[in-house]
Amino acid sequence: MENKAGAAGRIAPEFVKSAPADGSVILLAPNPLITQYPSVYKKLTYDPVRDLTPLAKVASYPLFISVGPAVPDSVKTVRQYLDWANSGPKNGFFASPATGSTPHFVGVMLGRAANSEFTHVPYKGDAPAIQDLLGGQVPMSINVPAAQLPHIASGKLRVLATTGAQRSPDLPGTPTIAEQGFDALQTHDWFGLFIPAATPTAQAQQLQAAIREALEEPGLREGFRKLGVQPAFVKGDDFARQIREETVSFAALVKSVGFVPEE
Repeated sequence: MENKAGAAGRIAPEFVKSAPADGSVILLAPNPLITQYPSVYKKLTYDPVRDLTPLAKVASYPLFISVGPAVPDSVKTVRQYLDWANSGPKNGFFASPATGSTPHFVGVMLGRAANSEFTHVPYKGDAPAIQDLLGGQVPMSINVPAAQLPHIASGKLRVLATTGAQRSPDLPGTPTIAEQGFDALQTHDWFGLFIPAATPTAQAQQLQAAIREALEEPGLREGFRKLGVQPAFVKGDDFARQIREETVSFAALVKSVGFVPEE
């Protein structure tokens, strides 16, 4: 395994698109690289549809909407938070791990649900966002489960809602965002496996079978669970259809909030 970090993750798909099309190089990618970046960046050095073939979706996870010590203890629901955020000019700030990420747009939509424009504070990753949330520099942050779970367990953060269709197995007592009346904010992120587009179909099918089998391994499933991630196998053709649908819907969301794509 080789971690191709940098450029908000864009280096990895660029590398894989030009790799030998023999099944020896596989990209593990979160959904923003595939369905969101075409709307977030003016220019990409890869085309997710033309350059990559989806092998399988392998995992999905909700986002956690949490508050830290800057928010009064009496605020325990999303509605209560929105009321509090609108009560003062310094309250309507939220953190996310990156500009153009799913958490960024969830925060924007949350502000609009309160008839307000929340101020987005982007960070370079989840860790610095959580650090400032814990320190009270920002009142609220939206992150992947793994970034927040240790601090939730210690009582330093409290989760107002999760964004998945069902309650998180890690937080069965926490209502989803839809349960609290904000259906439009229901969403989840995912991980998928991709190969160079020129890879022969027969080879892709062999890899898909191996992936399906691997996802049944108890050790792998337990590893996912510890990260707040649920195994979710979706085969290539169905996964490709999902990607197309999500790409279109995300482009519409970006346009609706007036986001200006970056270089």
